[in-house]
Amino acid sequence: MLPRFVASESHEIEFFLYVFILLMLGGVRLLEGPRLSNFIRSFMNPLLIDQQLREERSFNRISLVLILIMMMVHAMFFYLCLRHFQMFENWSTWLLIPTLMLLYFVLSAIRMAAYSGFAWVFEMGNFLNEYSYHWLLNNFLLSMALLPVSILESFGPTGWSDVLVKGGLILMGLTFLIRNARMSWIAGTTYRVPLIYNIFYLCGLEFLPLLLFITVAARQG
Repeated sequence: MLPRFVASESHEIEFFLYVFILLMLGGVRLLEGPRLSNFIRSFMNPLLIDQQLREERSFNRISLVLILIMMMVHAMFFYLCLRHFQMFENWSTWLLIPTLMLLYFVLSAIRMAAYSGFAWVFEMGNFLNEYSYHWLLNNFLLSMALLPVSILESFGPTGWSDVLVKGGLILMGLTFLIRNARMSWIAGTTYRVPLIYNIFYLCGLEFLPLLLFITVAARQG
């Protein structure tokens, strides 16, 4: 019998996706190591955020790759959560994972379009740039934490599954709260956005999509 950590036929797509993600990370680290390092360090150093935003054209060289990595890792973790809680069991792996990636991309695009409209109406282009940066930074760091969790969930000991899934969900919740707390603080102190607008934003563009996803997933359970 093959050991659990060797990719079996049922885990084939997961194995190849993990390899692809790791290759992309290695390529970014090799080609844009210093910029990637500054990007990660900017989570604790706001001065590096200003530097990255000033060098927007250079940063954009790696941002698209980071977004792709982030979306793939998040979609893989969502897939593992659905499988763990025995949801969408009638969907094949080859269909469910690409569907989750597409859904994540569409929801992110809709949300960014809404942010762009908000920034255009209130003439807050700088805020949009800063928000986009923080969104990518927090979600990319989350994806780096979820990647080993997902790999262990896919190929590690079966007994770890419950702890890994619930631990990953806690990480997602904490990241969600930290990102929104940071952006609400920046919006209120730097850009003088009224509190009521912050509340509308959080309810309409952050909490509502999350609640819709949980509701749809629960109904499939």
